[in-house]
Amino acid sequence: MNKLMKTTILSSSLVTVMAGAAVLIIFFSLLSGKLTEKFTKKSILIVVLIF
Repeated sequence: MNKLMKTTILSSSLVTVMAGAAVLIIFFSLLSGKLTEKFTKKSILIVVLIF
C-alpha cells in the first residue's frame, strides 16, 4: 500500500507540473502573437538577442 501511495503522489506531482508548463506555453504563445501584431518578427528577434 505504501508503494501505491508514493506512485499516486508522484503522478499527481507530475500532472501539476505539466499543467503549469501548459499554462506558461499558452501565455507566451498569446503574448508573442500580440507582439508580432505590433512589431515585426525581425525587430523582436533583435531585441531578444541583445538582452
